[in-house]
Amino acid sequence: MGASCTTVVIPKVLFINGFSGMLLIVNHQSKIYKPAPQNLEELLAIELKPHSKGIAVAVNDQVIQKANWANCPLQESDSILIITATQGG
Repeated sequence: MGASCTTVVIPKVLFINGFSGMLLIVNHQSKIYKPAPQNLEELLAIELKPHSKGIAVAVNDQVIQKANWANCPLQESDSILIITATQGG
């Protein structure tokens, strides 16, 4: 007899007791976003001050160039690391 395989589909939007949103892990902290950001640029608009400079971002351990932030879709449970350069010594 062959082994059976079950496919589990993880929805992009999380539903918990009537609450909908997207679970993302940002800088090692789980957060639920409602409405769900559709791409990295939308998430950064939520998380950062306007006109923030000196930012590096990785999604699931892959560095994303600033020019590609709007073209980087986010999925449920993605891990996003946001690093902001600071001045001082």
